[in-house]
Amino acid sequence: KVVGRTIAQFVDDRKFPSIDEVRYLNEGARQIRSLLDRQGNYRINEVRQALQDCTSEYCGVFRTQELMETGLEQLEAIGDRVRQVKIDDRGTVWNTEIVEALELNNLFVVAKTILASALNRKESRGAHSREDFPDRDDDNFLKHTLAYYSPAGIDIATMPVTLTRFEPQERNY
Repeated sequence: KVVGRTIAQFVDDRKFPSIDEVRYLNEGARQIRSLLDRQGNYRINEVRQALQDCTSEYCGVFRTQELMETGLEQLEAIGDRVRQVKIDDRGTVWNTEIVEALELNNLFVVAKTILASALNRKESRGAHSREDFPDRDDDNFLKHTLAYYSPAGIDIATMPVTLTRFEPQERNY
């Protein structure tokens, strides 16, 4: 309760630009209508499983550029299926298929963003292990990776790391 009140106060004290709520509501309604009108060819669970298998196989802990590039190609093919999922329930009340289809689209965006970000980082750091770049490279990659998704592709940017009391150290197992 206290946290909720504190967050509400924080938001109230901030100056945000005005938001065109109607635009977002209309876009959400358009997405739902599109799902309900679609005559898809693929079941949500089949496409979701293909997405999970792809990310596990091509973007696991141990990675190479070739492996991840193949994974991005596979994701593009899966993306075609994401856009052609079939929904049997055409109702608009408590329709869990709509939720699952929207979640599947979000999972696809996240998977594509993760793979593109991992491909961009040509080093090994923490749980990100590039077999083709086994060493940590602080000169080029001691920075935060910021990835921005759009239907046109993933844009990668960086932000500097602020070092505090502790210098980064390589993990040794």
